[in-house]
Amino acid sequence: MKILFLSEMLPYFPCFDGFRLIPYSLIKELSKNHEVHLLAFYVDKKDRERTDSISRYCKSLDMVYYQYPTSFLGVARNVFSRYSSSPEMSARIEQMLKKEAFDLVHVEGAHMGQYVMGVKDIPKIICPHDSPSANAWQQFKSNKALKKKLKYLIEIGKRRYIEKRIYAQFDHCVVVSEKDKEIIQRHAPYLEVTVMTNGVDLDYYDYNPYKGTENNIIFTGTMSYAPNVDAALFFYHEIFPMVRARINNAKFYIVGANPPDQILKLKEDPAVMVTGRVDDIREYIYQSAVYACSMRYGTGIKNKVLEAMAMGIPIVATPCSIAGIPAVDGEHISLADDPDAFAQKTIRLLNEKMERARVAENARKLVAAHFNWADRAQMIEDIYRRII
Repeated sequence: MKILFLSEMLPYFPCFDGFRLIPYSLIKELSKNHEVHLLAFYVDKKDRERTDSISRYCKSLDMVYYQYPTSFLGVARNVFSRYSSSPEMSARIEQMLKKEAFDLVHVEGAHMGQYVMGVKDIPKIICPHDSPSANAWQQFKSNKALKKKLKYLIEIGKRRYIEKRIYAQFDHCVVVSEKDKEIIQRHAPYLEVTVMTNGVDLDYYDYNPYKGTENNIIFTGTMSYAPNVDAALFFYHEIFPMVRARINNAKFYIVGANPPDQILKLKEDPAVMVTGRVDDIREYIYQSAVYACSMRYGTGIKNKVLEAMAMGIPIVATPCSIAGIPAVDGEHISLADDPDAFAQKTIRLLNEKMERARVAENARKLVAAHFNWADRAQMIEDIYRRII
């Protein structure tokens, strides 16, 4: 098949953005049997410097620069318009559709559907990953500042419009969890939706459990993402004090790009390390005894949890953190839904090396059995054949 693949972000690997991982991995697998032409947005020069990892799998690769609005008028237009659009992206897609006879259009990202919603003569599949309106609703509920609540209240309406008006123009939709499927089908009842969880590159995220003696606890993620900021602050203020009362040499590592001031301020505590962006996140995970995923909101499947499970670090997590992952409490992961339980389970893993090893081994086996990209690419191919 000849596939026009449109992505909201330029995919590449390694990456610390869960969004980029999905299109990169799918294109890598699909290129074995199909001709993939990729057109994506990029946001900075660093994106342009990372094309080598994806270009080898594409028949053609083209990019359009997306600049976030900075002027008052631009920000206001972005907030109150139903969706922002790029005339250049529209023109580029139109050119490609005239130039090539594509069998199918594959769209990655909630806001990319607008560019091909009017295309009628080619089958189309959209992969928003999660429900955009559900994500905005969670942000609305979790934010206390009136300005932010108003922003996300507007976003809820915009994103529901996208799900109702745009997704309905597609032949198929793919999301990562049953909850996301339920919400999207509520807004677009005639749209066929498939749940497809993410995968893990088991060679890159090699199994290498920590064998040292330091009591390092780690949390990773893009730290400009509000649910990650909330998770790190929640762990530090509500959970970490109880851990330190029992494990006085415990250290908390926050690893991820673009930490805001409220996270950077935690570095005043000598027991907290805030790294910012790192070249290889695996180095930090391999030097940690426990992964603490204390997220309280956020939609979709958490790639970082799957990757940590693959690498052999035992995880203490909130139920929200493992949506879409069939991990069993006490077998593959330690689940806790309140600070006291979270602290106690973290302390136990720090103190009991045998328990850490048992849970880590079970987690790796679970990921290897249920989360490989070849199987996910096969699911996508089967959908392609059904809608063509």
